[in-house]
This record gives sequence, structure tokens and C-alpha cells, in this order.
Amino acid sequence: MKIESKLLRAAQHCQGKGDVRYYLNGVHVYDNIVESTNGHVAVQMTMKKKIRGNFILNIKGVVPSKAVVTKFVLGGSESIAKHYDFYKILISVSCVTVIEGKFPDINKVMPKEFKPVLEVGFNTEYVGLFAKMFGKGVMGSAKFKFGGDAGCVLLTSNNAIVNEEYGDPKFIVMPSRLN
Repeated sequence: MKIESKLLRAAQHCQGKGDVRYYLNGVHVYDNIVESTNGHVAVQMTMKKKIRGNFILNIKGVVPSKAVVTKFVLGGSESIAKHYDFYKILISVSCVTVIEGKFPDINKVMPKEFKPVLEVGFNTEYVGLFAKMFGKGVMGSAKFKFGGDAGCVLLTSNNAIVNEEYGDPKFIVMPSRLN
């Protein structure tokens, strides 16, 4: 299975790190979707091609910044991710753990409608992840939508290049308590 490396790099920003909810400690890929969440933020992106299967993949280490395509070899005693550059030259290999479990349905927290909310608190560091995932110089601005019963914040890109390259990414920030 081959996946664009930039989608995996972006998803790694939102995956859990050592979370007791073990199924959050990986990137979820299925059909043409790449998504991840740590319970506070979530990202969901659409790939250009569908894959067969439904996997939660914990890639050991960070996907290299020069990687363009990552090819997964899953199964057997070892699972690996091979990272290739623009010239299709292998630049790195990562160990991969396939996590058994049921990944949460991000579509269930995605508000169906956005209605005005009087006051919502959210962690501004999480909003900064949007720029890290989708490129500081290219991103431009983001659209903020507040709503849903929980007061989630949905960020989407105003940039046509980002929307094309990352499959219309939807980035959700869960609300935090106002003190």
C-alpha cells in the first residue's frame, strides 16, 4: 500500500503519543481517508487513491520531510514503511506497528451544522498545528467554524493548493474549559 508521505506527516501531528487509549497512538487509513486524533484535536484528509483494508498504523519516528511516497509492507513478523523521495529513491525505512482496535468515528464529532456560539475556549497551541501540518508559507489563511453541541472548532483551508494536495483537510479542535 502506498500513501503520500505529506498526509502521514500531517496526521502524525494529531495522533496520540503514549495514550492509554492505544488505538489513538497511530494514523488511521482506510478507503481514501487518512485521519488521526489524540482526543483533543483531529484531522481527516482524503487521498487521491483508495486503499484496500482498514489499518491503524504507528510509524516509529517521524516521516522524513524529503519523503514523497511511503510504501507499507505489512504482515509477517515485521511491518515496515519505506520512504521514497521525489526521484523514487529509498531514503529511509521505519518500523511500523499495526494497532488492533476500533478507531473512533471522527465523522461523529464533526458537527453537522454550525450555529453561533457565544463563548468557546480552545487551546491556541492546537490551532498552531494547522500551519505545521499544511505548510507555513503555502497555507494562507484558514476558515474557522464554531458549533456543534460541544462547541468544536473546525478549521478548513482557504488555499486551493492545500485543499488539492491534502484532500480538503478538516481539522477539529475540541473545546477546553474557560476559567
